[in-house]
Amino acid sequence: MSTQPRKVETTHPAPASGIRYAAPCGLDCGRCVMCSHGKVAESARAIRGVLGPNFARYAAFLQDMQPALVHYPAFAELLDAMAEGCCEGCRDRETPCHASCRVPECTRAHGVDWCGLCPDFPCAETGLPDRLVEKWREANTIIREADVDAWLRELAERPRYL
Repeated sequence: MSTQPRKVETTHPAPASGIRYAAPCGLDCGRCVMCSHGKVAESARAIRGVLGPNFARYAAFLQDMQPALVHYPAFAELLDAMAEGCCEGCRDRETPCHASCRVPECTRAHGVDWCGLCPDFPCAETGLPDRLVEKWREANTIIREADVDAWLRELAERPRYL
């Protein structure tokens, strides 16, 4: 394995391509519930499409058979929010999803795509919330010791929210 950090393409193809976004901190933006073009948004739009624009009327009618449908208005609101998303991913926006996060700015300044490719990794300059520091260290250790492809394969094999 080369000792030189490997530079990886960071531009994101159109959402329809199925390529997931990958944040420079090591989080999987492509399967984040907030990502506008990720798997959750895609799945929510698919559910919305299957149900159609008039399902609220049918939900009210079907409540006798499925009492949980009494909650359909709240579900529809959540589904709409998930279908739209509110984040393009840290690489495509000026501010990271966590206000205190300094990772996107730092990786740009160091000329690397992920913290694990930086000669200063691990550092204490992430600005990440405490609950994310362990995930950051784990992901970027894999990127550093194996490679980006190994990390992406591991992400694909586990649930987004553990």
